[in-house]
Amino acid sequence: MQSTTTMVQSNTTMPNLLTRSTAMPPKRRLTANDHSLFKGDPTTLVDKKFLLKEGDGDILYKVTEVRFLKGSWEYVVRFEGCGDCINMLGQEMMEMLKSSSLVKVN
Repeated sequence: MQSTTTMVQSNTTMPNLLTRSTAMPPKRRLTANDHSLFKGDPTTLVDKKFLLKEGDGDILYKVTEVRFLKGSWEYVVRFEGCGDCINMLGQEMMEMLKSSSLVKVN
């Protein structure tokens, strides 16, 4: 059985949004439509920024890359304050999106 690899990478670098030196940009809760879109075509997550509700605060993150490896999706995510990206499996990513809001950034 041949393994296929598909990769979609961000064409932009993470803006200075991670420093929170400016006011937080507008955000909105994800809809059922959003979740269906992201699950059906995970590549639509690339370059999107989200706020994860965590305790009393929010954690900003961006999906920088999506890969299809050995029959499943893997997401490369950069979290606010972290230098390195973190690889996440599809189910982890979908669960995290349930507690996230989409951030609108120019």
